[in-house]
Amino acid sequence: MKKIISSLLALLSILSVLLLSGCSKNVTNYDLVISFNNTTYVGTFSGTIKSKVPEDNQKGRFVSGEKGSGDYFQYDGTWKDGKIYGDGFLIQENCKVTYDSESFLGTYEGSVFDGIPNGTGKFTANESNDLVFEYSGNWKDGKLSGSGKLKYNKYVVKYSDGTVRTGTFEGNVYNGLPQGEGSYTATNNYDEKYTYTGAFANGKFNGYGKKSFENGKYGIQDGNWKDNEFDPSLVERIQELGTYKDRCEYTLNSKTKKFIKKNEIAFTKHKNSDINKLIKTNFDLKSFKKNPSSYIPSLVRVSGLEVVQISEYEGYGNKTMTYMLACDSNYDNYYYIYKLDKAKNVVEGSIVEISFIPLGYSTYKTVSNGENWAIVGFAADIKK
Repeated sequence: MKKIISSLLALLSILSVLLLSGCSKNVTNYDLVISFNNTTYVGTFSGTIKSKVPEDNQKGRFVSGEKGSGDYFQYDGTWKDGKIYGDGFLIQENCKVTYDSESFLGTYEGSVFDGIPNGTGKFTANESNDLVFEYSGNWKDGKLSGSGKLKYNKYVVKYSDGTVRTGTFEGNVYNGLPQGEGSYTATNNYDEKYTYTGAFANGKFNGYGKKSFENGKYGIQDGNWKDNEFDPSLVERIQELGTYKDRCEYTLNSKTKKFIKKNEIAFTKHKNSDINKLIKTNFDLKSFKKNPSSYIPSLVRVSGLEVVQISEYEGYGNKTMTYMLACDSNYDNYYYIYKLDKAKNVVEGSIVEISFIPLGYSTYKTVSNGENWAIVGFAADIKK
């Protein structure tokens, strides 16, 4: 009998151990080793343990390493078969992210599913070189997806002439591509820094934006952009011409902008019928020179001017732009004139008549590096 009782007690003891080993229990800082993305992490677990591993479909926290070490790993979420499973929140300092065919190691902090970034999160590259890559926003299956904000100092912009620039983009993105408001800074072939600030679409400058150079050497392109190229209205092009430091500078006021927009055909089609009805016959040159901003916009006509300089170049809308410097017979007044299209048969030394809208009165640099005052205008017509 004693042997039977002893055997029963031993059996109960074994069953008790087996039952206890299969029971759930809450633990704190429980030593645990897990495998994630082919990497082994040694750390501590806080949550529900069953059969020496995190209980299936229960939330728990696993922590490995020290923050800032480059190997820190913290997961808060659900588990299955002792592995990260389902929804959770992850902080991982050696997370690998791919963007535009480039792979970066850095710190990810945000929502995950099965340990992969899904939902909202932030990634910051922590590589030792000069790389800057920071993204905060939406993710799907480990990739930038949906709306977010990006800062990346190796973003490539390709221009229509084949020029490729690598610079810093900072702003809104959608599916990883610049979309909405942002800025892009790079340098040209002469190592001169410029910045575009404004609208992006499909990863390119599209919509309203402004491009300017840090050294102020070139004009400010402020207006509409299309696929990385400045695509201005006539008013925006005329305003750009007034922002070059080595030329006659001016600013268009609201009345002048409105006049040009309303009568754009006079500057683009150059028909006498369109021009003549806009001519103001009593233009007071002295009053204009005294206070150009008080001038009521109109076209004026001045004749008997001698062309001092004239040149043509590709300008607005892929059309030829003409620049001309002319003076009156007494060399008292100089005229710094732009015109859309060619000035036919007009060369240096020609005597011309110009119909133009006065834009300002300012100085330009001469060939001897001096300064000379001139009336600035945009011509509807130049006749020999």
